[in-house]
Amino acid sequence: MDRFCALPQDTRDVYRRIPPHQHGYVAPGTERLSEEWIGEIRHTFNVSVCDCYCQHSVLAGKLPPHDEVPGFQEAVDDLGQDFKRLARLLLQAVAVGLELPVDFFLQHHKGMTEEGAVRAEGSPTTPTIQIDPAPPSSRPSSRPSSTPSSRRSSEVDANGHALHEGNESSLRLEFYPPFGAPPPAGVTRCGEHTDCGTLSILAQDSEGGLEVQTADKQWARVGHLPGALLINTGDVMSAWTCNRYAPTLQRVIVPEQPKVRARGRHAVGFLVQPDNDTLICPIERLALAAQAANGSAGLAGHCLQGPMRAELFVDSSRRRKRSFYAPHHNIASRLRETAAS
Repeated sequence: MDRFCALPQDTRDVYRRIPPHQHGYVAPGTERLSEEWIGEIRHTFNVSVCDCYCQHSVLAGKLPPHDEVPGFQEAVDDLGQDFKRLARLLLQAVAVGLELPVDFFLQHHKGMTEEGAVRAEGSPTTPTIQIDPAPPSSRPSSRPSSTPSSRRSSEVDANGHALHEGNESSLRLEFYPPFGAPPPAGVTRCGEHTDCGTLSILAQDSEGGLEVQTADKQWARVGHLPGALLINTGDVMSAWTCNRYAPTLQRVIVPEQPKVRARGRHAVGFLVQPDNDTLICPIERLALAAQAANGSAGLAGHCLQGPMRAELFVDSSRRRKRSFYAPHHNIASRLRETAAS
């Protein structure tokens, strides 16, 4: 990413992201994940890793060639394959933890998991969790109140929103440039936000700055452990599970120590998204449990509206609600919100 950021501005602009697509380069100051800041300074390159999506994109897989950034395409391909294999395992593990069929989430991420499972001859196959199926009489009834039928781009939901084929899971390469002096007022590296998808997988360097909000609303520093990955749950997983797995509120601050902020920071994230035409239908058993725990409809009342509409709180401090109908609409809404004005 350092070599890409060292390219002339006009060369980098060739790869600039063109909304509503995610794929492409995002220059510092053009994306704002929190309304609390007037500027967020980072270089980002989003790479759509699913062929079923890239073939429809304006930037259809456009990446810097070898003569501009040697090894960029090869590194991105290897990272994408590895992250997809890990995401497949995580989706199965979450399903097992919720006492759902092991392939419950995989069925809604086929555009990522099935394409990601195709490897060259002789390469490792995508691992799968193996469990003994429970007898029909003892297996909990955990399926959503309704599930999507066939996947067709011509489908619309009950509110008339078009559903689109494909999957927008993406690799996010980030470089936070150094600050020689303290940043101006209202400027940070990354504002407070939750991820909009199912899960996110993050690898970071040792420069620090990443913080997450704890259950008691305090910000806690995320340290660096070599080889470790940070797994965050996103808005879609929260809606699916009626906040059993709440979305992680996170930010990246500018370190106060002059020597630390004078160095750049690097991170690689993988944002796991359901297939675009998946209607997010909260799991009925969890919705009923949430309703019973709250003593009223509350959040579960929104969950039980069925697959057409799901509402969740995305900012615990301001209790601001976002509604979405399918992943494609959720992502499009987030892109509009984060475009810096």
